[in-house]
Amino acid sequence: MVDYNHYSSTIMIMEEVYWMGFGDDSMERGPYESPIRREQAEMTRQRITGAARTLFLKRGYARTSLKQVAAEAGVSDQTIYAVFRKKSGLLQAIMDEMDLAAGVEQSMADIGAAHGDPERQLVHFVAYDRRLFEREGDNLLIMRNAGSSEPELAETLRTGRERGRQVHLRIFSIWESDGHLVESLNAETAADLYHAVSSMDSFDYLVHERGWTADDWEQETIRVLCGALLKSAEER
Repeated sequence: MVDYNHYSSTIMIMEEVYWMGFGDDSMERGPYESPIRREQAEMTRQRITGAARTLFLKRGYARTSLKQVAAEAGVSDQTIYAVFRKKSGLLQAIMDEMDLAAGVEQSMADIGAAHGDPERQLVHFVAYDRRLFEREGDNLLIMRNAGSSEPELAETLRTGRERGRQVHLRIFSIWESDGHLVESLNAETAADLYHAVSSMDSFDYLVHERGWTADDWEQETIRVLCGALLKSAEER
């Protein structure tokens, strides 16, 4: 994990909230693993999650068994259970990979480094959302739609959304206590508004249906959120 000790306490709050439960379903490590074994284990893990992504999208989450994932990945059933314990653990690992691919670690570091500058922190939040939606939006939409008939999938997605919301809520609480939020808002309402505006649905509609560029979406989302959430510099 990135060393955040040289950043403000903001990043420590984000790290505490975001990473709790991150990868809970992965296999516990022994007292020592050689670099070669760790690399081999990570390659196996990626092969399994890649196979699972393919099958979940092709067959659906409910109709895909861990036995089928093992066959697709070329590993034993026992390996799947040893690493992920259950199918929901495998799904959580896939979602964690999506976050990491979108640069969640760097985003948290950037937001921590921008402590005291809420506009800059907001820019980093929205930039991360854009990267996630660009890279994984199609997969997330497919999984969300499938979740309407697959409760385990829906619960995993809900947990992921709530984890992200808690990160925003903790940072927005700092903004509230520092007098950065507009007078009519508290941190809870600010977090709700953020998720209504910087959402996968708005990105999908405006970029894929209305013809906006991703740059357009990012800049307009930042503009709208700054106006809706934050006092102007003169008001602070």
